Amino acid sequence: LGQLVGLRWRDGAGGPGGTGDALPADIHVLALERVSHRFHARRSAQERSYLYQIARRRTAFLKPFVWWIKDALDADRMRRAAPLFRGLHDFRSFTHDDPEEKSTEVLLERLELADAGDLMLLRIQGSHFVWKMVRRVVGVLADAVARRR
Repeated sequence: LGQLVGLRWRDGAGGPGGTGDALPADIHVLALERVSHRFHARRSAQERSYLYQIARRRTAFLKPFVWWIKDALDADRMRRAAPLFRGLHDFRSFTHDDPEEKSTEVLLERLELADAGDLMLLRIQGSHFVWKMVRRVVGVLADAVARRR
């Protein structure tokens, strides 16, 4: 992942060298770079990526981080259906956002599925995402390929 954060740093404020010491143990600063004062980590991003995880079996430890689907999913059918979402599309039916207030057209560059043991990983990359769009795209794909028990 290429996660970025914007910090305003005043000269003489201790320097950025010790920045990582004040962060939680699971967050690491890999590099620091001076940028224009107009840079904004979210608004300046040229693309966004989302990793959605579907569990194939119940899991106590991953429960807050995955969507467990009881029905068997056909990963091959899911892979064949994924390209239908790629490209520039109007995702107004995948969000509560008002298309009169902000654009619901999204350019999806990538929607790929990978197997990782008991997890199915869906990587979605696009120009931006509208509210709840990713979970609804994944939901439609899962529902379309579920083999009901």
